[in-house]
Amino acid sequence: MQAITWAPELATGFADIDELHQAMIEAMKRVSQSPDAQFEPAFRDFIASVENDFRSEETVMEMVPYADARTHCEQHARVLSAMHHTLSKVMQGDVASGRHALELLFQWLTVHIETFDRGLALACAAA
Repeated sequence: MQAITWAPELATGFADIDELHQAMIEAMKRVSQSPDAQFEPAFRDFIASVENDFRSEETVMEMVPYADARTHCEQHARVLSAMHHTLSKVMQGDVASGRHALELLFQWLTVHIETFDRGLALACAAA
């Protein structure tokens, strides 16, 4: 398992996006370390936070010429769908699925940052 932690190589160079990512990763780490009895509400709140973070990022996409906006937003939607699906499992007592989803989300996020978010940061810098 890869440790859920912010690393400088995840920086895109665009402060607003980097701050969102750092906060998301810190929240992901906190939730992953929550005791089982507190995991469900922490996971639910985390999902709401990710929804807000993605919405903020998508607002940035609307303000700059960014050719990959549609695909980028589709990735956000797919991740949120998977997280909501996992939440239903967590609500039925399957906390292990929620913890596993956080690990997978972190893996996805590192790749997403290196590809789509760096592209968005370049579009912002050029605007």
